[in-house]
Amino acid sequence: MKVKLLKRLSPFITMEMKMLFYNANILPHFDYCCVVWANGTKSYLNRLYAIQKRTARFVLMKQNRTPSLPLFNTLRWLTFNNRYKYHTGVLVYKAINNQAPSYISDLLVNVSSHKYSLRSSTRGDIISTTESANTKKSVKYFFK
Repeated sequence: MKVKLLKRLSPFITMEMKMLFYNANILPHFDYCCVVWANGTKSYLNRLYAIQKRTARFVLMKQNRTPSLPLFNTLRWLTFNNRYKYHTGVLVYKAINNQAPSYISDLLVNVSSHKYSLRSSTRGDIISTTESANTKKSVKYFFK
């Protein structure tokens, strides 16, 4: 990945250039398919989070033992888990407002379309139309 290149370049470029490099070459890898990657195993997600933490340390030129959350706050980065929640929320918003492709919008149904008046129907809850093991790790259970 481009993280090793950033590590090699770190002593020679400014902080602004490191941020540009991260935003242009590394962040798109996290954002592209972020929602899909989040359905992976816990060990896989930990590896992605470790890459993100390592990158933050390279950008700020900090030691390996430096806590990562203050670094993310300094850089104003979202953690991988928070990025996943953000992108999933954007995708659900677009699906509800018919701004997403129909194959995504068709996966979500408003609870208010049921014949009973339930608390979930007055809150505006949504559910997934599919029932599978992978669904439990995806959008349907995202907001619980």
